[in-house]
Amino acid sequence: ILYTGRVHPEKGVHLLIQAFVQLPPSERAGWKLEIVGPWETALGGGGEAYLNELRAAASAASADIDFTGRIFDEKRLIAHYENARIFAYPSLAERGETFGLAVLEAMASGCAPLVSDLACFRDFVRSEVNGLSFDHRSPDPAGSLAAALATLMRDQATTQQMRESAWL
Repeated sequence: ILYTGRVHPEKGVHLLIQAFVQLPPSERAGWKLEIVGPWETALGGGGEAYLNELRAAASAASADIDFTGRIFDEKRLIAHYENARIFAYPSLAERGETFGLAVLEAMASGCAPLVSDLACFRDFVRSEVNGLSFDHRSPDPAGSLAAALATLMRDQATTQQMRESAWL
């Protein structure tokens, strides 16, 4: 499972980690969540305090979560997309997301996208056809995201079909 983008609260990275650690350890077995992107405020990230909160949440659950940091080399970034099966982009930026280029890059690499229910993603992510969306406005957005993650992680045949549809 891959996230690429700024590691900032408006991107919902904390929700992604909460959702991943909510899953029972038996369901997380064999899965890794990789967070790729800048956390530094000078690069648009949420800063060191936010990164430390994310790391604490991950370590408290003994979850397999890697914080890779920023990657600006195109070939290295493409390799991360190509090694992922699921691309999670849980943005909470109601007015800040304009297009969702990272999601399209992931889809072009054959990842099944899992995105928040923002209007900008509806132009290219058709939920349950070439990806999934979750209700980021629900009273329990992490729970909604965890349920969507579990669906993709459990049903490999459907996830593979979504990956193929995302690529087309």
